Amino acid sequence: MGDPFTWSETPNTPEFYFIWTIITIDAWSWILSILFIGLRFLNFSNSWLQSSKKAILPFYMIHQPVIIIITFFVVQGNINIFIKLPVVVLGSFIILYHSLRTDY
Repeated sequence: MGDPFTWSETPNTPEFYFIWTIITIDAWSWILSILFIGLRFLNFSNSWLQSSKKAILPFYMIHQPVIIIITFFVVQGNINIFIKLPVVVLGSFIILYHSLRTDY
């Protein structure tokens, strides 16, 4: 009998273009809905956001070299990947947190 949905995977058929048009419209609708919800409900400010605005640029500039340096040493070890990943992620956040803190 065959797969009834092969038309959705076969290019150059009207059904193929129809289904991908619907998928694209659906994806854009979700993106616009999420952006609208963010604009509507996340339009506020507090002291945490104000201090975060000052800290985000140094974090953005420094996080990549810190991750590269930590990863350089971690990947050379003969340990499981499920241990390496948390070491890199937590290590980079701990180093960045302590290096960018301004409350001391």
